Amino acid sequence: MKYSTRRKLVRLPVKTIVVTGIVVLAILAVVIYFLVDPTSSQLFPKCAFYMLTGYKCPGCGMQRMVHALLHGEVLEAFRYNSFLMVVFPFAFFLLVLEHYRNRFCRFYRWLSFSYIGIGFLVITILWWVLRNVFDW
Repeated sequence: MKYSTRRKLVRLPVKTIVVTGIVVLAILAVVIYFLVDPTSSQLFPKCAFYMLTGYKCPGCGMQRMVHALLHGEVLEAFRYNSFLMVVFPFAFFLLVLEHYRNRFCRFYRWLSFSYIGIGFLVITILWWVLRNVFDW
């Protein structure tokens, strides 16, 4: 009996490859943000909007916030960008809900209405204006 010396290649689903890549990149980003302080490193980009206008955008302070959170300094992270400190858990909740949308159909449909998105947009713009008016 003759055996073939060729091996069959196992094909991974594209979804598995993409998810694995995202997880690896996320772990790498967490390690970099933990080890390198964005306030003193040239590795991290500065906010282009702030450099051009002198006004803070809704995301200004996010890199410093993540660094502070990874070091357990929650109050300092809140000072850097309190809006994102509130939005991140909500965004994580929405991602989990997206994954389980078939199980929680009615709740998913309720959250998918456009007024949720419009409300989020209004709150973001309000934060953008208020943080520049009151220097938050």
